Amino acid sequence: MSSVKTFTLQEAREFVPRLRHLVEGANVELEYLSGGLEEANKRYADAESVLRTCKPEADDKQANKKMREARDEFQQAIEVLSAAQNEYLECLNVWVERITEIGVILRDIRTGLLDFPAREGAFEYFLCWKLDDEEISYWHPIHEGLRGRKPLSVLPEYAL
Repeated sequence: MSSVKTFTLQEAREFVPRLRHLVEGANVELEYLSGGLEEANKRYADAESVLRTCKPEADDKQANKKMREARDEFQQAIEVLSAAQNEYLECLNVWVERITEIGVILRDIRTGLLDFPAREGAFEYFLCWKLDDEEISYWHPIHEGLRGRKPLSVLPEYAL
């Protein structure tokens, strides 16, 4: 972590309003796109199901026509699903870049779980913030995650 930007508590707290705005904006946009992704997944599953039930017949023009139509619908469903997946991933990547460009580590975009690298002397740790936290009030060692969150007051530099 030594080459990573580190934050003081004050610096990290100053970024919280901006990060809250970014994470909330990301979640609104990603939630909207996930609706389209769900619809595309359903269309794909339905088209696949129809295609599986079609049986080509050597002498049956109607069955063969249904088979061609099912294949065409399946191909269109694949294209729509691929486009929806790409749109979602592109959007996610844009938001991840916007959120992390200041040096925070994004752990979970939905909950807004962010870590701010911090250091006191040789001791490296993360200041930890989630979207539902009013402010940064927690930290954890670099090798522990959310479960290792502890109140800032247990660190000597933040003790009241």
